[in-house]
Amino acid sequence: MDFGKVLKLIISEFNKENINYALMGGFAIGVWGIVRATMDLDFLVDYNDLPKVEKIMKKYYYECVYKTKNVSQFVSYFKPFGEIDLLHAFRDISLSMLARSKEVSVFEGKSKVKVLIPEDIIGLKL
Repeated sequence: MDFGKVLKLIISEFNKENINYALMGGFAIGVWGIVRATMDLDFLVDYNDLPKVEKIMKKYYYECVYKTKNVSQFVSYFKPFGEIDLLHAFRDISLSMLARSKEVSVFEGKSKVKVLIPEDIIGLKL
């Protein structure tokens, strides 16, 4: 996966559509300084924004291969675009995680992305 290209593209679309999101998972941990190998991007997204998110994903040829009320998994068969996993925020606790997220510079300041705070990333693992 070309993380730089995909993240810049997806975040640009999320911002344009006013989508309430935050990066989470392995890449987010790396943003906070703990290097961990990862193969995909993981986002927490507001459940009410899912129709807009799905439209963006289709625009860039991602296919939804799994979806429940809680999660969605999108895969691109264009290898550099890889896989994007979404956790749907609709409970008070996950919506408050989105509210606490911080905008952080990535890729040597070339892009900015909203990221869950470390405590919330850990909390999702418990």
